[in-house]
Amino acid sequence: MYRKVNKEEYCSFHAYEGFQRDLQKLFKENVTAALAGDNLRTRKEREVKENLKRAKEEKRQSDALKMAENRMKNTRIKPP
Repeated sequence: MYRKVNKEEYCSFHAYEGFQRDLQKLFKENVTAALAGDNLRTRKEREVKENLKRAKEEKRQSDALKMAENRMKNTRIKPP
């Protein structure tokens, strides 16, 4: 029927169960991370595109501001 289990066998069995549980947990985390990794990559790509678009817009605005300042400097105010 049942046999008596010594302490070493008992501990090694529970350590093995814990090891299996840890492996399963790690596997689930890796799978979810891999699935989320695609979303993360596309999110990063979208952020990069938005940053480039924002930088271009800021550069365009700063160029327009510089041109307006130069125009103001170059125009003489005629005395009345």
